[in-house]
Amino acid sequence: MSTVFSRLLQSAFYLLIFITITNTACKKTDPATPVIPDPLPGSKPNIILIMGDDIGFEVPGFTGGESYATPNMDAMAEQGMQFTRCYGSPMCSPSRFMLLTGKYNFRNYGDESWADLGLDQKTIANTLQSAGYATCAAGKWQLNHGDTGLATFGFDKYCITDPFKLASENNSATLRLYKNPTIYENGAYLPESEMEGKYSEDIFLNYMLSFIDSSNKVKKPFFIYYAPNLCHKPFSPTPDDPEFAAWDPYKRESFSDTVFFKSMIKYYDKNMGTLLAKLKATAIEQNTLILFIAGDNGTDDEINSKFQGTYISGGKGHTKITGTHLAFAAYWPGHILPSKNGNIVDLVDFLPTIAAAAGVGVSAGNGPLDGISFYDQLMGSSNAEARQYSYNWYDLNQRGPDADPPIVWAMDKKYKLYSSQTSLINYAEDILEKNPIPENEQTNNEQKERATLQNVIDSYHN
Repeated sequence: MSTVFSRLLQSAFYLLIFITITNTACKKTDPATPVIPDPLPGSKPNIILIMGDDIGFEVPGFTGGESYATPNMDAMAEQGMQFTRCYGSPMCSPSRFMLLTGKYNFRNYGDESWADLGLDQKTIANTLQSAGYATCAAGKWQLNHGDTGLATFGFDKYCITDPFKLASENNSATLRLYKNPTIYENGAYLPESEMEGKYSEDIFLNYMLSFIDSSNKVKKPFFIYYAPNLCHKPFSPTPDDPEFAAWDPYKRESFSDTVFFKSMIKYYDKNMGTLLAKLKATAIEQNTLILFIAGDNGTDDEINSKFQGTYISGGKGHTKITGTHLAFAAYWPGHILPSKNGNIVDLVDFLPTIAAAAGVGVSAGNGPLDGISFYDQLMGSSNAEARQYSYNWYDLNQRGPDADPPIVWAMDKKYKLYSSQTSLINYAEDILEKNPIPENEQTNNEQKERATLQNVIDSYHN
């Protein structure tokens, strides 16, 4: 099959998906939706915010992925609310900044801040900590500052990788992201001798489960930011693979062993099942809101996955939909009804949503927020506010006189506009953005859409 034909087939396929999503999406919930019970009297819900690594929309089964076994993710999504239009950044740290702060990335950039959350910023953990929550981070950090940062950003306890500056792919800590891991826990690195033969994802999971137990023991609501490293490079065997015992994590060639991506997804899903079983076993499932984002950006471009009959290449690092479209579902038994939601959600929307779920306000000390709460949508409100446009400010360069300008764009449910262009992209039909519509070929309606999207962009920078 030629490259051109393959791209045409892929574009046609995405058009079919777009039409299907559009037909099932609605801005407001059916007024006939049954009334959902409130949380237990006098209690605040526990909240678990999950964001995996480098897993695009095409991977989980609940979005239409066909290459991988994700039964626990699928069951959770099918019993909760699935959002079909959730968007983030093309790369890791910018997505995590938006998620935790409720702000777009232009509000944080200094000289070296691609993977550096400024110490003047406030996160959702700060908000919940001030409201009496026990707070925990487990998994990938990659936002710098170590213990000082995590304490400043509102985390009581943590067990993480990448506590300081972003490590390069050749760095030994990155090579040991999984087996014999480099783990930073509550202000200190765990001894290497104790990490021999261990697997980072097991350590994070057990730490989180212990945190749940300790919080329950003192009857304190908890917030957990659970950020599995899975499935970031290096692609390598899990403890469930026969190759694990003899695997040497220092081998640089492990980065190209994409054969293990499938088993890494399976292990991620297995850990999700363990977490869900824990909530049931401790009888807190109905008082625990889970916001599950499968990954922070697109899948690595070395990975090809079957999605509803068509193979999709990973889009990590690209501003196209394959790099920014995220698989997201909200799960709260007894409170959120099984449904699909076609409204737009940006990662900045999670902070105000979580604050609303906890019944707490956001301090003025957080500074200007860009997020719009979708909590009322979760609760089935017939007049819930819904975001009409997605916005992104994407820049991997350090600031300086020779730096390239950031890439900025806005989207509605059909069209996309980059700030530096007058051409409009109908990304529903042109998923690879190969055929932008020149200004002189735009219909009257398209010209209006372009003007509207330009106003969205301008509204953040005027």
